[in-house]
Amino acid sequence: MGRDVSTVGGATNFGDSRISNTNLLGLASPAGIQVAAGSSYTINIANHGLITGDRVTLAGFAAALGATPAAQLNANHIITRVDANSFTITVLTPHGGAVGSNVAPAGITANTRQFAGNVLDASSNTQAFLSSLGASSFTNAALTFTVTTPSGGPRTFTYVSGSPNTLGGQFNSLTTLASAIDQSTGLTARVVSGRLIVGAEDATESVTFSNGDAAGSATQRGIDWVTELGLANVSAGARRFNSLQSLATAVNLDAGVSATVLNPLSASSLELRVDDPLDTVTFLDLPTPPIAMPTAGTPINVPAGVFAAGASIDVVITDPTAPTTLGVGDFVNISGLTNGIGGLPGTLPNGTRFEVVARTATTYTVRYIAPFALSLAGGNFAAASGNVVSIIGESNQGSVLGALSLVSSLNGAPYTPQSTGVLGPRYDASGVVGENMASGDITAQFSRNIRIYDSLGTGHDLRMSFIKTGVNTWATELHVLPEADINTLLVDGQIAFGTIVFNGDGSLRSVSTGLTGTIAINWTNGAAPSAIALDLGTAGQPFGTVGAPVIGLTDGLSQFDSSYNVRFANQNGAPVGELVSVSIDKEGFVIGSYSNGQTQQLYKLPIADFTNPDGLSPISGNVFSETRESGEANLREAGTNGTGKVVSGTLEESNVDLAEQLTDLIVTQRSYQANTKVIQTTDQLFDALNQL
Repeated sequence: MGRDVSTVGGATNFGDSRISNTNLLGLASPAGIQVAAGSSYTINIANHGLITGDRVTLAGFAAALGATPAAQLNANHIITRVDANSFTITVLTPHGGAVGSNVAPAGITANTRQFAGNVLDASSNTQAFLSSLGASSFTNAALTFTVTTPSGGPRTFTYVSGSPNTLGGQFNSLTTLASAIDQSTGLTARVVSGRLIVGAEDATESVTFSNGDAAGSATQRGIDWVTELGLANVSAGARRFNSLQSLATAVNLDAGVSATVLNPLSASSLELRVDDPLDTVTFLDLPTPPIAMPTAGTPINVPAGVFAAGASIDVVITDPTAPTTLGVGDFVNISGLTNGIGGLPGTLPNGTRFEVVARTATTYTVRYIAPFALSLAGGNFAAASGNVVSIIGESNQGSVLGALSLVSSLNGAPYTPQSTGVLGPRYDASGVVGENMASGDITAQFSRNIRIYDSLGTGHDLRMSFIKTGVNTWATELHVLPEADINTLLVDGQIAFGTIVFNGDGSLRSVSTGLTGTIAINWTNGAAPSAIALDLGTAGQPFGTVGAPVIGLTDGLSQFDSSYNVRFANQNGAPVGELVSVSIDKEGFVIGSYSNGQTQQLYKLPIADFTNPDGLSPISGNVFSETRESGEANLREAGTNGTGKVVSGTLEESNVDLAEQLTDLIVTQRSYQANTKVIQTTDQLFDALNQL
């Protein structure tokens, strides 16, 4: 992640306002140049405005300094920044003098950064680099830099002043540079909030940056692109991600949790699931923990003096126990201090984002830019219990959880580690300590809708949902859709829930009491309450269990290693229907057929049996009446005690009226003959028309 191009000047951009500074920089009095151990010298210049990597040219050494020849001192040096008022140089020949001694040559000239503005003149994503200085004063190699990954190899990118061909690796702004890098094999790049973010397509690979020519020649300048863009090499490492897909891949390598990228070609999101529905997931950012400030003595130093608007105010904190991870370029928030110490305005320094601009073994310096002219009394101040410094490193400008929308805020003030807490959600049928399937927050592994009907004939959807919670064990919920259809003491429209356990042979072992017996349903539409019972199969001990009162069968629910399959499901309710037809079966039942597809036995016809059937008295219409000789009628069910069966829609041969049947046959024949004559006549007419 590069530095923000939209922030002009500031602690990370010293020297941005200088195109070619060759003015003399005066030594600080009386320190001058301090001899350090080995081959180093510390140069003390108030408000020098340099950063590590800048160059200074020393002049004025008439003689050697100790064992260091004057020629090594009167030269161009790459400096290492110590703090706002000092930096170090390194020479080839150790000085050999007493450490701590000071010297003061006649003068020092400094050739600082060669660029105006912010990052190579740009102060926005699209503003052209080198817009003030131009490219003519740089070597050709200086206008290039290289990014290398193991899979993609080295890719060189070249600055051009005109319209760049990003496919060819050309660029002229932060936006076109990101485009050129992103189109290169093995690399990804984008600009976020003024920062260039570069990575490998394979997040576990290393990324190495190198300049084409940072030093330049005797007549032309070089460019340290890596420093100017604020980039740093990325080492190789496992369990890293740079996209939702690579995050999903990393998650899926672990047991117990899985991830899927939804809608990958548009508004993507990542769905995380636990394999065990009784598990939960906790996400936690892992920033550097807050540093407790030492409470002994007066570790906080605020400078005294008059500071103009925009001036730097450096607060030095003495803490020998501060972690080495806190270094120059990091940002911190401070909390718990007395407001306005040393004359700092308002609530400062609490809750303010400070940059660390200097670091020694025992101290670190944080910088505040004055918003207006200030006159500070300054001084040394104590810290109390609860005073902490929270680190926000350049590599973590906030919360990864926040960036993934797992928490609502990217940053605290002061910054504190952020956790989503416990997610999952954990399965709990009651909804008290987790979520259930009826709520929709837990996705059922299998569910089936069953249509049932109340006493008014209104249809309702009853859903039966299953989720595996253990070996051979399944949680089951029965709930009505929509929830508003019923009044229930349970949550989310449930009418029952329980546990179903299977034997090792796949047969049904047990069904908990919540799913057995009569289940009452109270409807909200005014219908009478319904009572339903579930027939889930025969539950019992595994086959072969000695003395088992019941052996579990697979005549209902069963569990085998195959896809979910509904072999049979039935319920005995129906919606309102009207009678559309009536039939009689051989047993004498009068059966009504209804418009809803249901049939129902309405009545059963008896058969009359007489002691002497020959004594019956015939009546017209093939009807007989009871007489004294026939005896009284004895009603029997069809097909019992010698009675015959009912044959619907037919007549017995003995009861056929031959005259009537013959007459009907003649009428039918005449009708057929008449119809054939009509067809014959029509055919003749068509023939005549065709001839005309």
